Amino acid sequence: MPTPRESFAAADDALNLPLEASPRPLGQTESPPHHRLPATAGSSHYVHRIWKWVWSWMTLALASSCTTSSVAFVALAHLVTPPPEVDCSTLRPGASDRATLSCLQVAIANGDSDAVLKALTWIGGWDSTHPLQNEVQALLETWSAKVLYAARQHQGAGRVAEAISLVSHIPHTSPRYTDAWTLLQQLYKQRAQLEQAVYQEAQKALQQQDWTQALRELWRLQALESETSPSGRAQTLAQQIEAERQAQRVLNQAIQKHSLGQPADWGEAITIASQIDPTTYVWQSARPLLDEWSDALLPVGLHHMEQGDLEGAMALIRQIAHHPNRQAIAQDWLILAQSRHLAQTSLQHSTTDLAAYVGLYPAILAAQSIQPESPRWSQASTHAQRWEQQLTLTPVSIKGATRSRAQLLPEAQYRPVFVQMQSSISRH
Repeated sequence: MPTPRESFAAADDALNLPLEASPRPLGQTESPPHHRLPATAGSSHYVHRIWKWVWSWMTLALASSCTTSSVAFVALAHLVTPPPEVDCSTLRPGASDRATLSCLQVAIANGDSDAVLKALTWIGGWDSTHPLQNEVQALLETWSAKVLYAARQHQGAGRVAEAISLVSHIPHTSPRYTDAWTLLQQLYKQRAQLEQAVYQEAQKALQQQDWTQALRELWRLQALESETSPSGRAQTLAQQIEAERQAQRVLNQAIQKHSLGQPADWGEAITIASQIDPTTYVWQSARPLLDEWSDALLPVGLHHMEQGDLEGAMALIRQIAHHPNRQAIAQDWLILAQSRHLAQTSLQHSTTDLAAYVGLYPAILAAQSIQPESPRWSQASTHAQRWEQQLTLTPVSIKGATRSRAQLLPEAQYRPVFVQMQSSISRH
């Protein structure tokens, strides 16, 4: 076994540290090497240096270990310590989703039913990659179940609109979305049946011009609709009620005008009443009056025609033409009156035979345009034949009159005249 000195010597050799000799007393000769005493003071110095070096490294390692342990402890404490409580009373729109969700949970736990709908709508706007998506699935199922229960309670009480409004808040990411969709289809069907019944009652009220009852039915329809999914029936009925009331105002104005008793007033009354929307129920009441007024005014116009006042006759007949039920008859009378006016003007005021020839030919074309099924066809044919005879008897002092008829008076030239007459009828 090595002695302590040999051990320290070995440590010194490893560290390249030389051994110092002990001082000898004066007059004493140096002893042989195997009789030399150990140098106690020098050995203690070297041992102290070695242990100082060892302890410095051990201290550094211990300090590093303590530092690492402290960091780990702080991190662990941060993980296990709950985050500070959110002050929901001062929560701003820019708050984190985590804080918003916490405040919604607190509000729902306190019985705020609006917070449930707000939370469902808010979470429904998240995409599938939202970091909290998996975490809120349990909350979605719980909240959706509450909403479905409340919606079924409304459905059983006949409050379909409220039920639809509730179910519409459940997002497609909810585990209960299939149940919500099934219930929503049932509610839509139930609402359609109720709306149809109310709509029919409203139509009855409109036919009877019972505006008060019609408005009541409109309010019932509006109550059946929900803001999230309106059916549009209430808006349609509101527009129909307004159209019916406007039509009634126009009819009242026409009746007041007709009551003045003059033919010109009758014609103006026909023009006014013809503006009524034919899809309204008021039109059903106005049409018999228009038939009556038109049938009474037509003989007056014909009387003007027989008296030679063709312009006055055409003015009255144009007003009759505004009535759809008498439009065809009035147009035939207008064509006949205009053709007679053109023929008479040509025969009475033309200074040359050629001028009379030019005026008669379009009058004949206009009279021949009246269809055989028209009551005026026979009369128009008689006028056309008489005017053709006058054409054959009218001497034309132009060489080659037969040939010039095709050149100077081609039929195509007078088609625009007839078209212009038809356009004039339509405009008036």
